[in-house]
Amino acid sequence: MGARRIGALACTEHLHDGQMRFVRPYTIEVVWHGGVVRVRIPQGMRTDGSSIAMLFRWLYSKDCTRQAGFVHDRLYWDPTVDVQWRRSWDGESPAETARLTKGQCDVIWGLVANAGEGRGRLRRPLCWLGVAGLWLFGWCAWWDHRGRDERRRSD
Repeated sequence: MGARRIGALACTEHLHDGQMRFVRPYTIEVVWHGGVVRVRIPQGMRTDGSSIAMLFRWLYSKDCTRQAGFVHDRLYWDPTVDVQWRRSWDGESPAETARLTKGQCDVIWGLVANAGEGRGRLRRPLCWLGVAGLWLFGWCAWWDHRGRDERRRSD
C-alpha cells in the first residue's frame, strides 16, 4: 500500500488567515483495498494542512503530515473520488466514482502520511495514532462540511 503523486508537486500560497490556497490542481493516487483511489485537489481549494492538537505536535513534523493534511482536507470537503479496482488495472476499464465514509478518509490520511520518503515519512505507529485521533476528534469538521453540502444542494 502507498501513495504517489501524479504530475506536479503541490503548490500553495499562504494566506493572511493562516490557511493555504492551491495555486494549481494537484492529484495523488492511493493504493487501498484492492484498488487505486485518485484524489484530485482543485485549484483554489483552501486548506490548513494538518490541524494537530497542541498536545501532540511534538510527535508529528509538518514534513510528514502536510501532504496527508492536504488530501484529508480535500476528502472531508468532498469525499467523492475515482476508484479503479485491481481487476481493471489493465487501463482499459474506466474508473468508478465512489463516495468515501469519514473512517475511510481518515485511513487514507494515515496511508499518505506513511508513504513519504526519508524525513517526509511518518512511522506506522504514529500514522495509526493519527488516524485514531482523526476518527475520535474529526467529527465536527466532517459534519460541518456535510452541512455545507446540504446547503449547496438546496440553493
